[in-house]
Amino acid sequence: MQGLGTLARAHKTMSGIVNIADMSSFKPTPTENEDRRLFYVALTRAVETLFIITESKNSSPFLDELNSKMEISVLNWSDYQPFMGVGNTLYITVKVGNQIGKGSNGTYTISHLLKAEGHGWNKTKKVWYRTYPAEGFSIPEYFDNANWISQAVGIEVRFYDDEENELAVYLSEVCVLR
Repeated sequence: MQGLGTLARAHKTMSGIVNIADMSSFKPTPTENEDRRLFYVALTRAVETLFIITESKNSSPFLDELNSKMEISVLNWSDYQPFMGVGNTLYITVKVGNQIGKGSNGTYTISHLLKAEGHGWNKTKKVWYRTYPAEGFSIPEYFDNANWISQAVGIEVRFYDDEENELAVYLSEVCVLR
């Protein structure tokens, strides 16, 4: 169980957000009991939020077992239609900010990742922003390429055209990204 092996050292430590990536690689093995224990440790380290990232077509027995015992919120990127441009729109501006009532930790936690992906900070509006050419722009592709999305909690992502008309809004909640 690669990736969770370091959790053995996390015993009795907690974290605000825990990400478990690539659940599809967690399969029954001769060391299944140890793998299950490490998975349990990862699940119980989260203080506020737990993200489990997996391929929906290639699930893990551990995740299937968890899903049978409780409801897990699922975010399916294929539900979001690609944006193909409207009329004379040349650019799409993406703004990432905190949801009202969710505090300011959402964007603070991912600020270094947003900055690394070329987003700028707007002090006045308190949002991270980045502008893309409208031609061929796809919202699912945007999210697929956003390295910060697995750590995003309590944020909103808004898409605007050249004239600042809002085109779409997405809110991040506690969820499993598939």
